[in-house]
Amino acid sequence: MGVVVAALEYRQDKWYEVTGIVLEGKLYRLRIRRLTPRECFRLQGFPDWAYERAESVSSKSQLYKQAGNSVTVTVIEAIAREFRRTEEEEKHEPTT
Repeated sequence: MGVVVAALEYRQDKWYEVTGIVLEGKLYRLRIRRLTPRECFRLQGFPDWAYERAESVSSKSQLYKQAGNSVTVTVIEAIAREFRRTEEEEKHEPTT
């Protein structure tokens, strides 16, 4: 029995979803499809209403650019928490 796998692949400035099956240690690709602008927005953590608002005033290529140029909020929050934790630890360390 094979194992179905899915991954994201970046080629020629475009993201694709790659789906395949692994049989006896070899990957066989089943299909490749380009991610939709909505999926790109979702991967960056945007709610659908934000995508729909952008879609109403932007071309498809602009939507891809907007998603690609955005920063994932949850990642930035995690980085900021780590900075704060490190800063607090340094405040409480004895100075020599």
